[in-house]
Amino acid sequence: AIVWLACAIHVLRTGRPWYWFAVISMPVLGPLAYFLFEILPELRHDPNVHRATSQVLRKIDPERERRRIHERLQVADTPKNRFDLAEESLRMGDYQNASDLYSSCIGGVYADDPRMLQGYAQAQYELGDFARCRELLDHLIKKNPGYRSPSGHLLYARALEGLREDAAAASEYEAVVASFSGEEARVRQGLFLKSRGRDAEARKLFEESLARAKVAPSYYRRDQKEWLRQAEAELKLMNQPRAA
Repeated sequence: AIVWLACAIHVLRTGRPWYWFAVISMPVLGPLAYFLFEILPELRHDPNVHRATSQVLRKIDPERERRRIHERLQVADTPKNRFDLAEESLRMGDYQNASDLYSSCIGGVYADDPRMLQGYAQAQYELGDFARCRELLDHLIKKNPGYRSPSGHLLYARALEGLREDAAAASEYEAVVASFSGEEARVRQGLFLKSRGRDAEARKLFEESLARAKVAPSYYRRDQKEWLRQAEAELKLMNQPRAA
């Protein structure tokens, strides 16, 4: 009965032909036919379902996508395939390999590509080369003045922090937090300020992240749980009494 009701609601909501009511009334085979011919094809083209399926597959086999791209590269060593493999290597945390692949794409059609330059800069940051990271981002800005990327802007602030250019880093953090979706930028700014001994300002940012989360929808709290936990942990440390 529950399966029939679910199918019937789907027929009504999606405006399917009325004859499907007769089909789904057939025990077992009716609902099965409806699922195979009406619901399944719809799911295949649903971006949310596709994204969820990809996430599940990544958890089951994290190297699956990288193997697939590598096989493509073996067949055709093109800048596009190298770029795709660099992106996947970066996502996997294989920063040296990502850096090498980005470097091989630096000429030709990808010479000034903002995604390539930002990915390459990210790899350099993770490898500890903050100067090269900033250099690549400066080149990105020069060649793509209309390009906007909050994550790229945050990376620029972090590179300046790594270079100990504190005044410039503080200014960039202020700018990026104002437009960044999520709590990562705010928490990272707090960590930066705390590392420079500006505890009162850092505390305010951590508290602000937690206050925002309290009035945010549950999906937002789920998406931001990593940064909210970090804000909580930092406040807990800051509230501990200091040794005499």
